[in-house]
Amino acid sequence: MRTLPLLLIFVSIFVNFAFAKSTVSCHCFQNREYDPQRAYAADPYSLATTQNALLANLFGLNKKDVVRAKMGGANGDQLWVGHYLAQKSEKSFSEIEALFSQKASWSEVVKELKLDLEQLEPRFVAVLADQKKLAMVVVDDQLMVHLGVEPLQLTQLREQGADNQQTILAVFVGQSSALEPVELFAQIVGGKASWGGLLAEQGLFNGSAIESRWRQLLKKGAGES
Repeated sequence: MRTLPLLLIFVSIFVNFAFAKSTVSCHCFQNREYDPQRAYAADPYSLATTQNALLANLFGLNKKDVVRAKMGGANGDQLWVGHYLAQKSEKSFSEIEALFSQKASWSEVVKELKLDLEQLEPRFVAVLADQKKLAMVVVDDQLMVHLGVEPLQLTQLREQGADNQQTILAVFVGQSSALEPVELFAQIVGGKASWGGLLAEQGLFNGSAIESRWRQLLKKGAGES
């Protein structure tokens, strides 16, 4: 009679292990393509994949590596600031990540790297104590440098409450739209449009199309700079 309880315990352990493993390794979205019948269903994926594709292209990464980093516990803010500091210090991201895990703040990481503050953007230095604002500064700076986005547009987006994902996607769509990013974001906030719908209007229905458009935009930006 002991066999049955032991078997139940074994099955329970196996199921719990499999569930835990799936939750750790799965960084997936149920809806990845725009469906006009469910206009907002793919918005979380559209926001995430547009940011991931930009981050990967700017810092010479594979987008899959960005996703793996998020699966490992890194959030978008950590990735933006970490890769920015890796680029400035000529260290690897893994070295920056290890330092951040040991230190209390990014300002401590900067001190440990012995970076000359003149190597960093003045706006970045000004908000070293604020992790959320640091990532916003990095994102805005990258958009200005690589896409020529006007600072006023970014200021207005932030004042309207756009986070990094929303700012990136508004700028992304705005590159091929008659409307400015801040006007596109206003449509989203006002419930007049969905992110998936704005992308679909430009023939961008999935992640691969978004990645391809980013490469075109960044190549064009590099040619104009």
